[in-house]
Amino acid sequence: MSKAQMVSARKYGDGEISLARAAREAGITLWEMMAYLRQQKVPVQYDVEDFEEDVQTVARCSARIAQG
Repeated sequence: MSKAQMVSARKYGDGEISLARAAREAGITLWEMMAYLRQQKVPVQYDVEDFEEDVQTVARCSARIAQG
């Protein structure tokens, strides 16, 4: 476990950042961050704001794929 993972997990657990941002700041994949948080027993912080961010991310990715 790196210091970046620990700091990102704390920020995520405190509700300061989203799961996706925690993974980016820790320099790991979203799936790795989820596993790390589960291992550290950090409660899931997922609210409407997170959902809206995820929807926007999917829309951006879909648009890029459609453009070819």
